[in-house]
Amino acid sequence: MNATHCDVMVGEQIKRDIVHQHVSSDLLPTETITNVTIFDYDDTILPSTWLTQVFSQTDTLSTEMLYQLKKVDVTASALLREAIKRSTVIIVTNAEEGWVEHSSSIFLPSVFTTFCNHMFGKGSIWFSVSSGK
Repeated sequence: MNATHCDVMVGEQIKRDIVHQHVSSDLLPTETITNVTIFDYDDTILPSTWLTQVFSQTDTLSTEMLYQLKKVDVTASALLREAIKRSTVIIVTNAEEGWVEHSSSIFLPSVFTTFCNHMFGKGSIWFSVSSGK
């Protein structure tokens, strides 16, 4: 599934028709959307660049790295849960479909649990894979 590029200033109110224009309708809930929070996944929720750099030098994460990743996991999952309370949450990525679920299950288990508890009809998390256009 592909979404098109959409530039919106931070804090700008997004009209429902703009959201529907840029996010596939099968990803959105059927009820009226009043608030939307959009998070980019890579390097916003998951520290992808850092992980790529680490794994280019070693096959394992040190105890300190695991501790830091756990802090990111706990903080990001708390942020997502708060956003879910207040809005429909859309996670966007330029990665291939399934990347968010797969990588979060490995590196961010609390985030992954939050996704599982609130995605696709159970709550208010929706994924969009950008076409990069």
